[in-house]
Amino acid sequence: TFSFSLRGCYAGLFSGPISAAQFKSAGSNGNIIYYFADVNLKVVHHFSAKTKLALNFFANNDYYSFKQQQNEQAVDFQSQNFVHQSSYWANYAGSAILTHLFNVHWQMKQVVSFSRYNIKGTDEENYRQTFVQNSGFDTHSSFNGDNASYINDYSWQGDVSYTTQKQTFSVGTGLTAYQFENGRVNATIDGDNGTLLFKLNGTHVNSLNAFLYASDEYRPFKRLLFDVGVHANLYTVQQKTFMSALPRLNVVYNPVAKFYLRGSASGLSQNLHLLTTASANVLNDQWVPATAFAKPEQGWNFSGG
Repeated sequence: TFSFSLRGCYAGLFSGPISAAQFKSAGSNGNIIYYFADVNLKVVHHFSAKTKLALNFFANNDYYSFKQQQNEQAVDFQSQNFVHQSSYWANYAGSAILTHLFNVHWQMKQVVSFSRYNIKGTDEENYRQTFVQNSGFDTHSSFNGDNASYINDYSWQGDVSYTTQKQTFSVGTGLTAYQFENGRVNATIDGDNGTLLFKLNGTHVNSLNAFLYASDEYRPFKRLLFDVGVHANLYTVQQKTFMSALPRLNVVYNPVAKFYLRGSASGLSQNLHLLTTASANVLNDQWVPATAFAKPEQGWNFSGG
């Protein structure tokens, strides 16, 4: 079996002329444009009644553009200010999932996957002021810059589960290799005093994450369910290794029909940090890896209902 879908959103066909009219009513020229498109592909092949292979692929692209030009006319000078910001996002992901039923109780699953996330942005600003009486005082400045970041990950995960009428026991392990690049910048600053070229090669960080988990879902009685597990994590980055082993517990009790009591507690660890600035620029979020100086985050989640 297979499935394929393609989707596109051309909001810029509407936001472009509408924003242009709004800018014009405010005394300037400009527009705001946004597009995105994505594709999904899935193919499943059954080698037998017990063995199947599923192939998945996903890709999406987003584009955003903000453009504005303002002109000011005074008695002794006139000025022009032009701003153009654009952003481009892309995600690509693929996986191969092999499942096999040994018998009515035992099942195995193997997963190989990859993903890539990248974001690119450009920023252009030009300002010019011209004096009517004395052109020697004319001034101008401009900024042209672009920046880029990406994340690649390559993963393998294997799981085995055992199922009976009262119990489902699962154990699994996995390994993920990450590649990060953040902060690659090229910029040109031009003004009355000359031109400045600015370049940052960006920060490259590679990391390795391995995990092992075990979970047991047990129903001793018809109205009571226990889900107990532990997740061990090993994270290596910049010649430093971090380890954690955190438990998880979920209890569901059904004393009468259609009424449930639930309670859970789980330890969580995360090897990614989200950096957000206060800037209004759309490029304000950056994912960075935990490092020897910014350690992996840990926390606890308790819930009931």
